[in-house]
Amino acid sequence: SALGKYLVASTSSARGVLQLTSGTFAEMATKYGRQYGFGPGDVNDIRANVLAGTLYMRDLINIFKSRVRSSSPITVSELYLMYFLGPGAGVKFLRGLASDPDQLAAGDFPAAASANVNVFYRKVNGQNVPRTYQEIFNYVHAGVEAPAVTYAQSLPTEGNLVSINANKQLVETKQPTPASTETVQQQANVPKS
Repeated sequence: SALGKYLVASTSSARGVLQLTSGTFAEMATKYGRQYGFGPGDVNDIRANVLAGTLYMRDLINIFKSRVRSSSPITVSELYLMYFLGPGAGVKFLRGLASDPDQLAAGDFPAAASANVNVFYRKVNGQNVPRTYQEIFNYVHAGVEAPAVTYAQSLPTEGNLVSINANKQLVETKQPTPASTETVQQQANVPKS
């Protein structure tokens, strides 16, 4: 999103800093808005967008634990794919990756592949060639996980909701608590609007 407050994706309804689709933002507002102080119309509010996206990631981690793998924590790349594809397609992708990593993925996700050609296809002699599940995972890993882990490892861990363990996996360190807008702005050094 390049941290664009009003940024709208050209291939979906994704908006705001964390690029939540209108449906996902509305779902998070219904589920958590009262507790955290945001509503369905606040998608362009930076605080609301970040809160909704963070809460959505927490929900995705729980879905991953119950439907994909509970034996070890989710990696940054796995979480990104769940966020990018949505919970149903994310689970389907990660199960496909585990069962047949050399299978071509675009046919299993036609809408996502059409909207995200650079992820599901690679250019060979000017032609789009479909990527396998493993190639997509490697593409995401190179673009998301390696930089995220490097950045996360440079941060202090005290007070963080998640941290990166020795296996470069996201580990929940504590549950988020509701905070007033003023408290969130003070912690982030954001001027009051």
